[in-house]
Amino acid sequence: MTATKRLRGLIYAAQTVTLDTTGKPNKYRRVLANLNLDGLDVGQSLIGENLAVPYDGGKRIKWCDVLR
Repeated sequence: MTATKRLRGLIYAAQTVTLDTTGKPNKYRRVLANLNLDGLDVGQSLIGENLAVPYDGGKRIKWCDVLR
């Protein structure tokens, strides 16, 4: 819930929203993208605040255990 609240706060405060797509779908045919708010990479920001973990496309992890 903390990550959701933080993400909402970042989105509502942003002046500029940019979505950078990789152009290559993942193995489930989903288009991958990075969300940038006012030039800030949201994923990296949440990772830096220990509200998210990096994902490399491998097996699903219990990310709550990683953040402890």
